Amino acid sequence: MTNLPVAANFRLESLTLEFLDEGALLDARDSEGVTALHISSVHGHTVVAQMLFDTGANPNVKGRERQDASWYAAAAGHEPVVRLLLGNGQILPAMEQTIWRAAFEGHSGIVGTMLEV
Repeated sequence: MTNLPVAANFRLESLTLEFLDEGALLDARDSEGVTALHISSVHGHTVVAQMLFDTGANPNVKGRERQDASWYAAAAGHEPVVRLLLGNGQILPAMEQTIWRAAFEGHSGIVGTMLEV
């Protein structure tokens, strides 16, 4: 396990790039069961999420609680990350749950974005 999730958490773009260049495991889970992409999504770190995508991170990996990156981004209200995920291969088999979570949190813009899919 690398410190890639830590770099993603704190939006440390240069350190994230360094870990990626060293061959960090993109879809490895941390002690909480989430990946670097989940972490960058929940914190709205669009640039880091894009870096992870560009290197091959899988947007459809589920965390310990069975949520994917779009769920984390939608729940936290990060519409730019949701748009990024939808534009980079995020499939939404649990779209209803993700839309419900965004609506529950009051993120109507995200609900609209997801309904456009």
